[in-house]
Amino acid sequence: MYFAPKQQKSNEGFTLVELLVALALFLVVMTIALGGLITMLDMNRKVHSLQVVMNGFNYTLESMTRDIRFGEKYTCDSEEYNIDGSPCPGGDSTMSVRFIELDGTWKNIAYRLQNSRIERCNEEVSQGDESAPGGVCMDEWVPISSQLIEISSLYFFVTGAATSPMTQPRVTMVINGVATVEGESTDFTLQTTVSQREFRNN
Repeated sequence: MYFAPKQQKSNEGFTLVELLVALALFLVVMTIALGGLITMLDMNRKVHSLQVVMNGFNYTLESMTRDIRFGEKYTCDSEEYNIDGSPCPGGDSTMSVRFIELDGTWKNIAYRLQNSRIERCNEEVSQGDESAPGGVCMDEWVPISSQLIEISSLYFFVTGAATSPMTQPRVTMVINGVATVEGESTDFTLQTTVSQREFRNN
């Protein structure tokens, strides 16, 4: 009869050097992976913060758009308001819009760029004074854009004002600025065109 020899089990394990090498490789891989994860989380947090800031600025832009859309007369100068409106196809950094409220009162709303922020002035027109030109806005100018956003340029291009009654006024806004969040700066350019909501036919 033939008996196969029994295989003896080896009692040898990993040496200390092998364990140290394996541990070192594991630590290197984990360090690289953890560093990438931390960087990704930090970028995600900054993007989220920037999105919050830009959402706030979009709300400011929507507020300006709403005022312009419901306006009656448009001019590119808050210093000397023309009741018939005055177009400025070449652009201006200040714009005024006059509109009528539901109760029949008139208001002048002006926008300008001051100290790298967009400011708004809301001025009521006295009864019986609706046909008079508006002068310098006597009410307080209030910043409406965030301090985290530095506006470098603001231009209003007004067309169709003080022309044929069949011409619908349009206002184009071009805004350039820098949004800074946690030391990271992002340049942006926004442009939007707003038409008068109620077409003038008289």
